[in-house]
Amino acid sequence: MSNTHPIKDEAFVDAINNPTVFDITVIGGEVAGLTAGLYASRDGFKTLVLEGDVASSVDMPGGALMLTSEIANYPGFNSAEGAELIEVMREQAETFGAHIKEERASELEISDGPGKCHSIKSNSGTVYKSRAIIIATGAVARRLGIPGEDENYGTGVSSCATCDGFFFQDKVVAVVGGGDTAVEDALLLTHYASKVHLLVRGDNLRSTGPEAREIVDHPDVEVHWNTTAEEVFSEDSKVTGVKINTKGVESTLDIDGLFVAIGSDPATGFLDGSGVPVEADGYIAVNEASTAILGLEGRGIFAAGDVADRIYRQAITSAGKAAQAALEARAYLNSSRHKI
Repeated sequence: MSNTHPIKDEAFVDAINNPTVFDITVIGGEVAGLTAGLYASRDGFKTLVLEGDVASSVDMPGGALMLTSEIANYPGFNSAEGAELIEVMREQAETFGAHIKEERASELEISDGPGKCHSIKSNSGTVYKSRAIIIATGAVARRLGIPGEDENYGTGVSSCATCDGFFFQDKVVAVVGGGDTAVEDALLLTHYASKVHLLVRGDNLRSTGPEAREIVDHPDVEVHWNTTAEEVFSEDSKVTGVKINTKGVESTLDIDGLFVAIGSDPATGFLDGSGVPVEADGYIAVNEASTAILGLEGRGIFAAGDVADRIYRQAITSAGKAAQAALEARAYLNSSRHKI
């Protein structure tokens, strides 16, 4: 790696050894954050990755992938654990000089003009200055909060049918939810599972598309109206059933897997009062043709991964967008004057 910094500005050279001043700060240590950190540091930029806090259920290092027991759809990783992928990506980013800290952002202050440093305060109390920022904090799938759910998460309980449906070939599964995601997940799972139970809390689906009509008539799907999941049962680290409550009557479904599809919450709480616009559902809106945050174009603020993605929410799409964000941050830094 070259020791020549891509920016020749004298004020920056004076600050290059300042441990709290960076060219690019990546907030988040999931696949998106580590990919952005890799690309930014490999380009020679002084890069900070705030990977999260192990004590946090929202911003933990590695994100939800750390709870995934097997990955089969990420190129180059066949039947690997999620933690293995994260560790390889982390080491690769560090190889190129990324400064990775086990801290999470608690406050963000956007500078008042292009070319000036933004401020990021972490939960350690440290204030970092950065010329560009990539927000990659991800989104956390909502949990049911029932007994047996957390203990079996990643080994039979999942929040991603696209990721894990393949592992339930000819099995019986249940999907919890009544919105678009739940309906889409249930239909997807019919391509793998022999039987799909759809557990709907109310007496109708919130999903209103053609898939909603299809799911009700599907021969491999049984819809349970006015039904909630109460407890997950397992044996030898394998899910064996779920207790359900239908209008006050409890019973048990024998299943091999439970998919929770009740929505996700983007990790954007730290952006309150920052000036970064967040939509009503918590997601960050980015420019259609780039990863620049809408309303902050030209300010060096980008977003990538699940925090800005309601639809795909895949590790590979997060990595692709993160690489794009890092390249756009490079273009921004190389085309602007950056004095502290």
